[in-house]
Amino acid sequence: MREVQYLKNSQGNLTSVLINLEEYQAFWQEVLTEIDQTINFQFLVNENDEKIAVLLELPRDEELWEDIYDSFLVDELKDEDVISWEEFKQELEQENLVNV
Repeated sequence: MREVQYLKNSQGNLTSVLINLEEYQAFWQEVLTEIDQTINFQFLVNENDEKIAVLLELPRDEELWEDIYDSFLVDELKDEDVISWEEFKQELEQENLVNV
């Protein structure tokens, strides 16, 4: 997923997610209107003190991240070609991945 970075601790556990606000500023503003804005988010700022990324801490922001992630997936997949279930099964059969 572009413009998203996952941060891990020394044990390899996911600890936070960094979302590029230069790409997702409008989306982030929508998120803020729908959530409890008393959450104290941390931001990465540029030399002009403009917020360029938001840090979502896990597990604190895990539920929020799951919702954001789902939205990103929907947005990425909206332009994908759609095929029927029958066409999909036929493709799987042709590739010998399933015998229906």
